[in-house]
Order: sequence, then C-alpha cells, then structure tokens
Amino acid sequence: MSEKADIKVVADKIRLAVREALEGTGYELLKSNATFGGGDLNMTLRMFKGNNGQTKAETEWEQYHDLFELPKDALGKEIPYAGKTMRITGLKPNARKNNVCVMDVNSGKEFVAPSEHIKRYL
Repeated sequence: MSEKADIKVVADKIRLAVREALEGTGYELLKSNATFGGGDLNMTLRMFKGNNGQTKAETEWEQYHDLFELPKDALGKEIPYAGKTMRITGLKPNARKNNVCVMDVNSGKEFVAPSEHIKRYL
C-alpha cells in the first residue's frame, strides 16, 4: 500500500472511533479533514451538539424553515421524490441550492435537494 492509502485507512478508523465515542453524548460528527506528509497525520474534527439529541440539520429546520417557505411540520414527512420515497430529515440553510436533507426510506442513503423541488410535494 502507498502512504496515502495507509493514511486514508487510519483516518477512517479514527473517524469510526470518534463516532462510537460520541454515541449517547448528544454530539454529532459533522466533518473531519485529514492531511498528511512526512509521516505526520493532522486531523480536524467538527462536532455539533443538538437540542434533545437532534442533528444539526433538524435543529436548523426548526430555526430556518420559514426562510424557505417550508412548513415546520414537514420535518420527518415522507414524500415521493426522484422515483423514490424520501423522508425529510433537515435543512442546510447555508447551502445555495440543495438545502433540504432527505433520506431514501428503503436504503437509508442521505441526499440533498432544492427546497423549490421539495415544496411541490408538500
């Protein structure tokens, strides 16, 4: 394996360990960056602690749904979108275009979609 591949494996193991350590604390790992060179690995972790176990996207839905003319009660609602059944899981108000977080009910995969598209199904 190359040094880059080795570092990627180590960084992935660290991310997994951090997620496991955060379980039950109310914190969510939002983002992690890893850089390496000369045998050094530097990682930056960005975490968020939601209210009552909520994710950042859920918290931001409750705070900013009005800015996008979305109903507050749409969070958690299942809608037909892109040929699949999607559940609305939150909002990313800083995103320019794809700002609504949705999850495929069948696969559990998470996606983002434009609020203008989501409004059509509500």
